[in-house]
Amino acid sequence: MHAADAWNAPAVVIDVDAGHACWRQLGDSPSDLVFLFQEWEPAVRVGIHAFIAYPDRDFDSIEPAIVAAYQRVRGPSRIPWSRAAPAARRVWQKLHDEQGWAEA
Repeated sequence: MHAADAWNAPAVVIDVDAGHACWRQLGDSPSDLVFLFQEWEPAVRVGIHAFIAYPDRDFDSIEPAIVAAYQRVRGPSRIPWSRAAPAARRVWQKLHDEQGWAEA
């Protein structure tokens, strides 16, 4: 799909909570994975929101906006953007590929 076709495309539906459910289920057992998810969740959410806001752009062109968003939402996460960026990029790319967007 090209950016010009975006106005005629069906709405994108992304079930964020379903994606997080597998991590939350681990909360019943003592696991470092729950802690790790809490640290990485801001990067995942920023990747999702970046796709929703800019589905027709390439990740590199929107990264300055994504960095700013990450700094606002990262909360107590100790993961700096330099380490969070690849995770956000993977999430964005996965959604980009699933929705069939052509490279901008």
